[in-house]
Amino acid sequence: MRWCLLACLLARLEIINESEQHAGHAGVAGANGRAGSTGETHFKVEVVSEGFAGMNTVKRHRMIYQ
Repeated sequence: MRWCLLACLLARLEIINESEQHAGHAGVAGANGRAGSTGETHFKVEVVSEGFAGMNTVKRHRMIYQ
């Protein structure tokens, strides 16, 4: 239900692949060797929505992760 409300008021959704910036990290090496792995391990997601109006950062994060 919350996602529906957020999607209706969504102003912007941006997903940025930052995996290249983490290429030398130990966890990345293991992920790249797995079957079916694309090597994409780190993403930055920016969500802008009127549904977040009046919420502090913690409440916005909880809404996204629930």
